[in-house]
Amino acid sequence: MQKLMRKYLSKFEEFLFWLILSVLVFVLLYQKFPFIELPKMVVSVRLEDFLILFAVLSFSFYIFFSGKWKDLIRNRIFQVAILFWLVGIVSSYSAISLIQTVSFSAVVFHFLRRVELLILVFLGMTIPINKRRFTLFLLTLFISLFIVNFYALGQLYFHFPSISTINTELSKGKIVYLVPGQRVNSTFAGHYDLAVFLVMMMLLLVSFVVYLLPFVRKDKIKFFAFLLLIFALGFSFYVFMLTAARLSFIALFLGVVFLLLLLNKNKLILFSVLIFLAILAYPSQLRDRFLLTIKVNISKEWISFSAVNKEQEKRSQLNIPTLPSSGKRLDVGENLPADVVPGEPVNIAEVAVYRSFEIRTKVEWPRAWRAFLRNPFLGSGYSSVELATDNDFLRLLAEVGILGFFTFVILIYLIFKRLFYFWKKSSGFLRYYISAVIALFFAFIVNSFLIDVFEASKIASLLWLLLGVTFGYLDYNFRAVKRI
Repeated sequence: MQKLMRKYLSKFEEFLFWLILSVLVFVLLYQKFPFIELPKMVVSVRLEDFLILFAVLSFSFYIFFSGKWKDLIRNRIFQVAILFWLVGIVSSYSAISLIQTVSFSAVVFHFLRRVELLILVFLGMTIPINKRRFTLFLLTLFISLFIVNFYALGQLYFHFPSISTINTELSKGKIVYLVPGQRVNSTFAGHYDLAVFLVMMMLLLVSFVVYLLPFVRKDKIKFFAFLLLIFALGFSFYVFMLTAARLSFIALFLGVVFLLLLLNKNKLILFSVLIFLAILAYPSQLRDRFLLTIKVNISKEWISFSAVNKEQEKRSQLNIPTLPSSGKRLDVGENLPADVVPGEPVNIAEVAVYRSFEIRTKVEWPRAWRAFLRNPFLGSGYSSVELATDNDFLRLLAEVGILGFFTFVILIYLIFKRLFYFWKKSSGFLRYYISAVIALFFAFIVNSFLIDVFEASKIASLLWLLLGVTFGYLDYNFRAVKRI
């Protein structure tokens, strides 16, 4: 069997690569329709879960019969990932049997979902990613980006349907249509997820644009590619502005600055700062939300709300990023939402910004901290902090405790270490690409301090797939690099 496997190894590796592309396209473009609804749970099993399961089984077959499992178990990133999953298993057992904070079905499902996302990084690592495959991966990624952007505009201007999971009712797969003033989510679960995806893609585009800049006057083909990338960057940024995601805007700014520092393009940093300031000065929903953040939350113009009854208190804790709107700004006392309680801002836009901050600081973060204190070393188990925490690292402490937290931090450290190792050895286009991957991973982590990005299936899947294919290509490109 092993001889037969070696004979058809190259063909099977090609099949596995196309399977990676299939997972990438399906995850990015297929909307989050539930396939199997789970009782007493907000999350559902979706079709992409079966595709990823098939991919993992196929890769497991390949790794076992090709003998590459030996290389995989020597990989330090894989070793730490295994340790992280083991901590998750022990934490789950503790949560179910000892402190009894979660149900068996919920903790098992959430644990398997974490494994499903993280395991994607090893798919790209296990097969040779040559230049042709790497180019196809990037091409597929950018074509998907164009479709995502086009669909976002379709939601706003052509009434394309929207599937979202921002609350319990919509997470059942209910189709809604956006009205003027609402923030687009395209094929993603919400506008926050779309914004994080666009930040990742724009950092890649910025890096490629900077790389081609010296060649635009010398090479017509590269000049055409430069114009195409500029168009893609502008298109993506326009859609990004429609999300009005404040944290992702900050993450994009920091990511661009970090990227230019890695590329030693110090003169472009000042230019970038001026561009971002000009964007903030231009009238937009993003600028308005930044100003409202200062007015409503930072300046403390509004006193902390005090619900007058339990029903209002329950409704005021709904994390609804954008309230339904007719497209106009409501004045004081005009058709206010029914769940506005005494002490809250009475302007509908200010209500949304106010709650976005208040829910984190007064509901989600204290709940996660209480879950952490129940069992500081192992946490309260997966699913113990319900659907959202809006801080990935606080969520780690709550669900898997100090042990899980530090294991995941070590995993992140090893990924950065490996990326910087290749960054030092690379030059030319490859150095620009690695710099972009480092910057987008950094921006992803910035987002994780106020959004649960590592649990958001679409963008987390993209991140781990991108890192896996990147490492697969770098290993192939540098040939048997020393283990780090």
